[in-house]
Amino acid sequence: KHARYEIVDGRWLCNSCRSLSAAEINIKHAVALYLKREDGKILAVSRRGDPTKYGLPGGKVDPGETAEQALRREVFEETGLRLHFPELVYQAECPGEVSYWSKVFVCSGVFGTKLKTAEDISIEWVDENVLTNGPFGKFNKPLFEEMRVREQPLKRYPKQIFRFPLKP
Repeated sequence: KHARYEIVDGRWLCNSCRSLSAAEINIKHAVALYLKREDGKILAVSRRGDPTKYGLPGGKVDPGETAEQALRREVFEETGLRLHFPELVYQAECPGEVSYWSKVFVCSGVFGTKLKTAEDISIEWVDENVLTNGPFGKFNKPLFEEMRVREQPLKRYPKQIFRFPLKP
């Protein structure tokens, strides 16, 4: 029997035997970037063939590719952006005609002077509801709830509980 699983190099491995979780073995994999501006708009790309339906930038993980490599490749292909220090923040099954185990990343640095793509898609900054009402809404709703929790400022403890000076 497997022990708890942990993320190692972007993959879920058993703590005791280091085997892949069932989700890692039996399902196709996809990656996405969560990038939110100060005004609350989220970077989105349209679906190929339907410029009215949007999702997060990303795509399928190719055989032999890590999730981080796939993220960098897909985001560059779809937006022209280069990513610096991607961090896995969420993963879950993304249901659809074909289900994917999807991993969502944020980045501490995103480089590129202009959003551009050679693909037949649109790139837009959209409101959250565009993505929760779109083709990946069942996946995006819990993702956005998780991101709201992560984006909350840490609550400060009252100064009196500290027994050491806060400033040198």
